[in-house]
Amino acid sequence: MTFLAAKSIKKVKTSFQLRGTQIRLRRFLASANFEWPDSTRKKISQKPHDMIKFIQNPNEFLLSLEKLRGRGRDLFPRPLFLKRCPKNNIQRGKMKFLIRFLILFCSLFLLFHPLAAEAGPFKRPFSFQHFTLKEGLSGEMVYAIAPQGDEVWFGTYGGGATLLNRSNKTAAHFTTKGEPQENDDGVSIKWKNHPAYNHVWVILPDKDRIWFGTYFYGFGGGGISYYRAKKKKPWRAFNTNQGRAKKVVSMAVNEDLLWVGSEKGLSVLDKKTERWKSFFSTEEGLAGNFVNALLLDEAYLWIGTNAGINRMGLNDQTLKTYRPRDGSVEFETKSLAKVNHRIWAGSPQGTLLSYDPAKDAWEKMDVADPLKDGGLHSIAVIKGAVFICRDNGVSVYHPSVNLWETITRADGLLSNTVFCAVEEKDGVWFGTDQGASRLILVP
Repeated sequence: MTFLAAKSIKKVKTSFQLRGTQIRLRRFLASANFEWPDSTRKKISQKPHDMIKFIQNPNEFLLSLEKLRGRGRDLFPRPLFLKRCPKNNIQRGKMKFLIRFLILFCSLFLLFHPLAAEAGPFKRPFSFQHFTLKEGLSGEMVYAIAPQGDEVWFGTYGGGATLLNRSNKTAAHFTTKGEPQENDDGVSIKWKNHPAYNHVWVILPDKDRIWFGTYFYGFGGGGISYYRAKKKKPWRAFNTNQGRAKKVVSMAVNEDLLWVGSEKGLSVLDKKTERWKSFFSTEEGLAGNFVNALLLDEAYLWIGTNAGINRMGLNDQTLKTYRPRDGSVEFETKSLAKVNHRIWAGSPQGTLLSYDPAKDAWEKMDVADPLKDGGLHSIAVIKGAVFICRDNGVSVYHPSVNLWETITRADGLLSNTVFCAVEEKDGVWFGTDQGASRLILVP
């Protein structure tokens, strides 16, 4: 008996036959040793033969499998066994079915298994590029970053937004002019050519615009705005929803709505009418009024607050409140991220929680993170790895090999105080209290 793990095209072309004639995709899925998304499992289980039919060019796909050599052959589920036999004893039809079956399995493996996205620790030594005040950054502390092709947006504390154009090596600054009006006019703030205020906490790319969330301590300023480059007047600033969306620290967006988290609750903006639609606070069922984190996940919006976590149904907007199972009365959530098929949450003190969908409960994680004693600012999943930005560097977790590593100033970061990590094609941007660092990932 031999186990086929995409070793070579020559071996695949060698004649094989399935052990037994009753092996079906339902049995294969039931015995697979890693989790499949429920929607995928259901779809394949109901119509297994239809899933096989979609494969058009087996030979071309098999060539790509050669690149997987040495990346964990033993991770293929054990029920798939093949028996070598003389070539002249195998019918052409069985061979065609066999190849299609193998391609189906491998394609699903590539789509849903973490190994397909990330194989292990990043190559060292690291190579960094830095963007600071010297290179044209408008503010030293970088809370948000949004790469857009050759352009990169940076949200700073006190310096507004910076737009870096890497092709022509220019940096444009967008800042408020003077202090805002004390009275909210109810329609829009009467400023031009800049975001709502100079403290830019969130930058959120959308299909035809880029949203900016700002944080203001006084009267009349702060809130949200968007930028549309092709417009004559590219900036559009909004009112603060009667002061409820002034200190903005989190945002989430889909086709129709923009959710805005602030120190007073959750505001919902209708993108079509560009008017505020609804508002949620502890009176409406939020665990806490300070909404630090928002995460869209299929039919739900996860809401991380200063006193627990909520899950909102997008269809009926019903709220369910979660608290840690260890009996804690309050748990402040700083960041939320989806890691494989689970949701992770992090507290400002650095504690990590994981949501177990089977138990419908959050549980504290016991991790081997070398930096776990440091405070936590954000969590991001980039290139199959989990980046945790802390006060003492960046923790990186590789789920496929259950391995932790760290990135600190000793490795080339501008600072160990890291607020955010953002993915781009060939690297990762980090926002720190001394500027932005770009880690160049070597293939």
